[in-house]
Amino acid sequence: MAGLGDWDFNNTHVQAGLSGGKFIGAHSTLIAAAPPKLKMAGIVDTSGQAQDDLLQEFNVNSGKVETKRASSSVFAWPIGVCENVGIGQNKQLTRLFEIGSRRSYFIVGRNIVNLSLARTMYDGPNLLRALYAYWPVSLLPTGAEKQNVAQLLATQSLSNKFKAVQRTPGYADFFINLDSDLFDHPFGLFMMFFDSLKEPYGALFVEDCHIQNHQFGVSSQANLVGEGVTVQGDQLLPVNIGAKNFEQSAEGSSVYETAI
Repeated sequence: MAGLGDWDFNNTHVQAGLSGGKFIGAHSTLIAAAPPKLKMAGIVDTSGQAQDDLLQEFNVNSGKVETKRASSSVFAWPIGVCENVGIGQNKQLTRLFEIGSRRSYFIVGRNIVNLSLARTMYDGPNLLRALYAYWPVSLLPTGAEKQNVAQLLATQSLSNKFKAVQRTPGYADFFINLDSDLFDHPFGLFMMFFDSLKEPYGALFVEDCHIQNHQFGVSSQANLVGEGVTVQGDQLLPVNIGAKNFEQSAEGSSVYETAI
């Protein structure tokens, strides 16, 4: 539809150039836990520019999303069997009225980022453990972690940033004590989106996340046990993964040039 005068609701779609493979689905979305800062995760250069071969550097099959540049050995750890994730942003607004006018002013404040995740429990790292995957096993107060998980959690370049944990968060893969001082430290959350044709769409990174609430429940009628968290983050940053703008439509005009 080039303009309002060309609107034909019987025979055309409202927006030109869309096809089935261009939609973003849950199956083409990746959620990963990471260190608290984007620069620590090594997902992009410090300049913020995406690498041309960034997508080729991701190695999900090995159990971690890892960039291979020598400047960083930190990774983002993919969180599997995650059933629901939600991200909300709330900007503080104060509306100011004045005597003598019906009009008003808006004073814009800070942006507040909230997250929620729901995940199925299995015999592996539970949600609390997965979110803190970057924390070294050697500084946890227990030594009962499974070997395969310990290999995933090995990080070298941030060793001078860590503190030994004093209050036990849990044992093996089951972290449950939210009062542990481990959870006084922040973590990061990385999300990456593709369309059904495996084309990159976009990515985001939430810095300095803290868990505000954790819950899990067991039901006699349920086959699975689920758990969930609510999280607050400091800021949400877009990540450049080399995604392209919407391609030209069949009519030859970009979707952004469609006028009403």
